[in-house]
Amino acid sequence: MHHPCQIAYPDWGASDFHASQAQASRSHLIERFADSDTVIIGSHFADPVAGRIRREGATFRLMSAEE
Repeated sequence: MHHPCQIAYPDWGASDFHASQAQASRSHLIERFADSDTVIIGSHFADPVAGRIRREGATFRLMSAEE
């Protein structure tokens, strides 16, 4: 992922070489780690750089690791 907004919108690409595979990879990562204790670190992300993926209704959001 290039930006945390792709957690809520995994279909948003960012110069992906294989767009469909990139979207599938993002969706898989989101589903796998949502609502777990796993801390995700996005080296391209602004604050929060690290956090946990949480479900919010029908979408997802990156919450800071302290929350």
